[in-house]
Amino acid sequence: KIVPPSWIPSTEVEIVNICAIAAPLYGLTGNMNLSYGISCCIVALLLIMCFYLLLKSSSIDLFSSLLGLLIIVALPGTIDHLLNLYLLCGYYAVATLIMLFTLNIYIRLLTGQLKHHLFFSIFTIVLAFLLSLSGMHGMLFIYFPLFVLEFLRWFVYLISNHHLPLKNPDYKKSVLFVILVSVFAFIGTRSKYTISSDVSRNIRHGFQKMFTEVCPAFLECANITGIHGLCNMLMISILIVSISVMILFLIFHKKADRAQFLTLIFFWICLLTVFLSNSFTTAE
Repeated sequence: KIVPPSWIPSTEVEIVNICAIAAPLYGLTGNMNLSYGISCCIVALLLIMCFYLLLKSSSIDLFSSLLGLLIIVALPGTIDHLLNLYLLCGYYAVATLIMLFTLNIYIRLLTGQLKHHLFFSIFTIVLAFLLSLSGMHGMLFIYFPLFVLEFLRWFVYLISNHHLPLKNPDYKKSVLFVILVSVFAFIGTRSKYTISSDVSRNIRHGFQKMFTEVCPAFLECANITGIHGLCNMLMISILIVSISVMILFLIFHKKADRAQFLTLIFFWICLLTVFLSNSFTTAE
């Protein structure tokens, strides 16, 4: 059996993960620690590269891009966070990598920067299906926010122009891409190989859980709490400066670049989805 009956619900069918990279390296080295360490380094480099390409696709200048790379490298500031990101919960790193890659393809598709768009679109759809075999993470935090973002684009166009952009090739390409990745991601979650745990609604105590559990966990993940000393002060300073620059950019740029604005909105939708899905359900 692909899924042994002895596995507990949290042991998911991770087709696209760090172990898939480590396995052939283990065959070459014969050392499990070395092969897994190399695969973690490869994934970390791919994360940095995908994030930089996303910033470049969004017309972010070099200095701002380097600051963004500093933040993504500095966020996992403790050994516990690194263990969770790459070892204990290895799908986090890979899911983040796929999220950045998918958003990059989406932005390049909108701005006309994507060459061989059919190949990259099919590859992204395959990744969506394979990632969703491991559960709802991809659907909730990548493809649902992307679907909401595309819906908002069409809604804003309808309000501004009083008709749908049915004859606009850019809108038709983007909506077809978003629908296909969302559908195949959903199909992946319905596979017989997907292991799910029982999660129920938590409507009555949702706000209480948000402020007592979800917010403290988020602050710890962002290294605002849980660590002390110079590292804590540095992370708080970086986050304050980043948020301030983002607010000033939105205030003083009367006409923000479309790619930059969509990228920013996507991440805010992701953050909102994380808060709501963890607060108003029994998920931990």
